[in-house]
Amino acid sequence: FRRVLFRSLQTLAAGDKDIIFKTNISYNELSSLYKESLIYLHFAGFGIDPDTNPELVEHFGITPLEAMASGCVPFVYNAGGPAEIVQDGITGFVFNSEQELIQKMKNLVADTTLQGKIRANAATYVRSNFSYKVFIENVNNILSQS
Repeated sequence: FRRVLFRSLQTLAAGDKDIIFKTNISYNELSSLYKESLIYLHFAGFGIDPDTNPELVEHFGITPLEAMASGCVPFVYNAGGPAEIVQDGITGFVFNSEQELIQKMKNLVADTTLQGKIRANAATYVRSNFSYKVFIENVNNILSQS
């Protein structure tokens, strides 16, 4: 299913210089791409019945956090961990359908003020909740309760 979807997307985007497909890239290249991009799309769980195939729904979603920390606006399908991490309209966007995704993307692209607001909110959210400092504080709090 994933390979078929990937190939379909490549075919649809053929000739569009603004859409790039990369696989198995280095961390440095990934980091550069995040920083150059406005939008990060996360489709894990799209078209999947989570009761039948829960393993195909993203459970946490580290890549949306990486994208948010790098200044991308995440658009995540409303399933699993990414839908819990991204606050719709505040730190990114959550979508339930292709039509909703397209409309939200159009709204974002047309509104540079919204772009700046979402990017800033997303980066702040990641720093405030998922930084190494926060991790250490949480571990120390757990250990002190033992």
